[in-house]
Amino acid sequence: MKTILCRSAIVLAGILLILSSAHETLGAGAVLFMSPAIGSYGVGSTFTASVTLDSGGGTGVNASEGTINFDKTALSVSNVSKSNSIFTLWPAEPNFSNAAGTVKFSGGSPSTYTKKAGVILQITFKALKVGSTDVSIIGGSALAADGRGTEILSKSVKGTYTITEGQALPPAPPPPSPSTQSFAPSAEAADTSAPKISSPTHPDENKWYNSRDPKFTWQLPNGAAAISLVVDKDPATVPSVVYKPAVAEKTIVGLDDGVWFFHLQLKTDIGGWGKTGHRKVMIDSTPPDPPQVEIKKDDASDPRPRVLATTTDKASGLDHYEVSVDGGNTLTVSLLDMENVNFRLPKQNSGHHKIIVRVFDKAGNASENAAEFDIQAEEGVAQSAGPGWLWWLMLALSLLLNIAAGWYIRRLRNENFLLRKDAARSLEEYKSKIDDVFTALRQEVEDQIMYLDDKMELSESERTVMKKLKDALEMSDELMKKEADEIEKKLK
Repeated sequence: MKTILCRSAIVLAGILLILSSAHETLGAGAVLFMSPAIGSYGVGSTFTASVTLDSGGGTGVNASEGTINFDKTALSVSNVSKSNSIFTLWPAEPNFSNAAGTVKFSGGSPSTYTKKAGVILQITFKALKVGSTDVSIIGGSALAADGRGTEILSKSVKGTYTITEGQALPPAPPPPSPSTQSFAPSAEAADTSAPKISSPTHPDENKWYNSRDPKFTWQLPNGAAAISLVVDKDPATVPSVVYKPAVAEKTIVGLDDGVWFFHLQLKTDIGGWGKTGHRKVMIDSTPPDPPQVEIKKDDASDPRPRVLATTTDKASGLDHYEVSVDGGNTLTVSLLDMENVNFRLPKQNSGHHKIIVRVFDKAGNASENAAEFDIQAEEGVAQSAGPGWLWWLMLALSLLLNIAAGWYIRRLRNENFLLRKDAARSLEEYKSKIDDVFTALRQEVEDQIMYLDDKMELSESERTVMKKLKDALEMSDELMKKEADEIEKKLK
């Protein structure tokens, strides 16, 4: 009997030794935990929590999966990243649902993880309301790297986060590991410089543009494997849309008016995912509201009335005004002068006028409006009709003089009954009359020009007409004298 009991004890001890050895080989049990386990953050702020693995030692772990649950009324997920994960194989991409309040993952690796604080997934949360909320890991699994995929997950540890009003408090230190009494802090992203982003369509990020289709470009480093990008109105978003293979430019089509941010991350074969680069772009494709135009005169005959225009622009803001009267020269007016009624028009003739006022915003969009006004003639002051009538009058006189002179000269040349002496006498009289006529005509033109200069603001085109008129008179005078001189030479 004693022999049987002794043999039984030996067998039992052997079994216990085998089980103990197997347990030591597989490890004490893996643990999935949220890191940091506790923290305090302000409403509206974002923070990152990592799904982390303690392998428990032994043979290590080469695969894990699970579902993270969170209160969708207290938190929302803006990004899920596996860029710094201990796993490289993903049967399905990690995904999240803010409607369901879940994040799901399933990853693995051909190599074995045997350490105590390996980051599987990084989740970026946004705090929505004040209070305390839990982020739990349910349905977790950790498979041993023993060739059989033995389940060795011993427990999952939740994270508890306090949401406060105002700014977030510094994160609390990580709690001790369930198996080792000490967790290492979560791993940080690779220290790779953020990409420098430029835009050929919107080159200055502090300037407004009216194009809604910005193009962004960047340099790809050696070994670039993929990029991740997103466009939104948050200046600090971590991008989530992955492009593989990596590209060096992207055009975003049809952005609404406002301030936008383009976010870009680069991944290399050696350094993994780098830091995020951010590029601001400001878009305003909507013109200002049409300006309301008012004409303010000191009296009914004021030839230089003031102009007041008022309007608004919802996006980029107003930049300047442009003013033209009766289709004349365009004048640029500052916002300050226009809004304070400091801008006066150049001198205007009496009569009816139409003014066009254009307003430009800081993106180059423009709108316009028109107004009409009258200027009464001053009593006792004759008003010139402008150079138009003078031009036609002088042109008609010049033609008549040329016709008369030509007829007279041809008569001198062709009529044989004239004696040379009579012809010479007649020629002298002709030259004297030409001098008298053109002297009187030139004096009249000069008097008209002086009068016009004194009584009104002549435009550049009107001054050109006056100059051409004087030149025509001079030319006609010279031609008549030249023709007379030639006849005089023949008579000698």
